[in-house]
Amino acid sequence: MTPEVSVVMPVRNGARWLRDAVESVLSQTFTDLELLIIDDGSGDGTSFISEEYARGDRRVHVIRQSGLCLVAALNRGINEARAPIIARLDSDDLAAFERIQHQLGFLRTHPLGTWAEKIDVRGNHLTWLKRETRPRFAPERVNDQLDR
Repeated sequence: MTPEVSVVMPVRNGARWLRDAVESVLSQTFTDLELLIIDDGSGDGTSFISEEYARGDRRVHVIRQSGLCLVAALNRGINEARAPIIARLDSDDLAAFERIQHQLGFLRTHPLGTWAEKIDVRGNHLTWLKRETRPRFAPERVNDQLDR
């Protein structure tokens, strides 16, 4: 089944804080989520801890890459996410127990959207991409519009 929220957590050598960060996601009051731990070339115990959680909870998925950088780890997590809504948490942060529940409640009553400027290879303006804000279309991604 597709989760409602994907939590993307990039990490490199974050074993010291990783357990607390993961626990703060897995103990959310909102449970229809997946946690994507993007291990960006860690050399400490990060891989062991991540795999331990993946074995113990079907919502946890570990993705490894070879130290590409934070942005590459985030992009990888976004690309691998199955849910229409993506949340981010750093591996040395803690999510409040009701964070996702509160954020989803807000999104459901206040649909959000954004505009993007489509440019050519020289940076010249081509068009504006206007993100749909009506609730039934909100899960679509801006990237879908960029490919059109």
